[in-house]
Amino acid sequence: MIRTLLLAALAAAPAAPKAAPPPAPPREIRLPALAGAPLLGAPTFSPDGKKLLVARYGAGETGPLALGGKLWLVGTAPGAAPPEAIAVDGPNYGGRFEAALSPDGRRIAYLAGGELWVRAAPGSDATPAEPTRLYPPKAGDAPLGEKVSHLCWSMDGTWLLVQSPLGWARVGVEKGEVAALPLKPVDLDGGSLVLGTDGIHAAFVRPTSGPGWINGARVVAINTETGQAALADFDNDYVALALLPDSQLLGEDAGGVLWVLHGHERGLYFRPPGLPEGATVSGYAVSLDGKRLAYVVTETRGGVPTRSHLYVAGAPPLPKWPKPGSD
Repeated sequence: MIRTLLLAALAAAPAAPKAAPPPAPPREIRLPALAGAPLLGAPTFSPDGKKLLVARYGAGETGPLALGGKLWLVGTAPGAAPPEAIAVDGPNYGGRFEAALSPDGRRIAYLAGGELWVRAAPGSDATPAEPTRLYPPKAGDAPLGEKVSHLCWSMDGTWLLVQSPLGWARVGVEKGEVAALPLKPVDLDGGSLVLGTDGIHAAFVRPTSGPGWINGARVVAINTETGQAALADFDNDYVALALLPDSQLLGEDAGGVLWVLHGHERGLYFRPPGLPEGATVSGYAVSLDGKRLAYVVTETRGGVPTRSHLYVAGAPPLPKWPKPGSD
């Protein structure tokens, strides 16, 4: 379902090839201190990989925005300009607060309290310029109920795939039109959803969790047009998903280790170093050029998230798979 990458065999050469430099080690990117909003959502890269968009929010049920929730655009290189705060709007009741930069870098979409909002990215002439609610629509039917659980951008940045326990839909950015998809409803609350570059193939996982524990689940790959679905890995469980630039699937296990899912095999991609006891990795992203990796580490106390840290590193090399037909 999700397109995989077959690594080409190394061609014979008269001289020994020059070894590639090792990827840059993880480096923490610090944000301005906000006592009421110590947690971070999963990051997304700008098209050139030089910036990251990340949502910052508070714990508890008072409301992610009421507790100082903000979006931040931060540089990935050492010595980059200070992080830039981005204005948001939305409900102040409890719920997820997550954001994603469109692949063309022109717009930002975010979920606040189950509502889907969109606005132009800083420096972009895209519309709408100011935060505007797309779902639930201001008029007409709301086929997914009043709240959505996940969002994924199309590659051209003109529509979003959204999902709730009641169903799936595509939401146009310009006019906010909602087109329900004929897919079986799935409760992905607390889970993870990714959309491939073709805008058709997606994958999701819904782990189970509680204070201080999380159990992974099998990853399901699905064709959003036909509803055909299959397991992406028959043998292993995962808690979250990410994508490589070519739509090859990455699965994060309960220990925060990232794996490349290749057919029904998997290969180690990244193991975060030096995780504090009780900490979890709560979001991975790979830049569109495949050169950078970003992730969030969240500390916990008594199983309750207390503080998050944002890291950026050089993307590791892909695992080397056996050539087709080899033993």
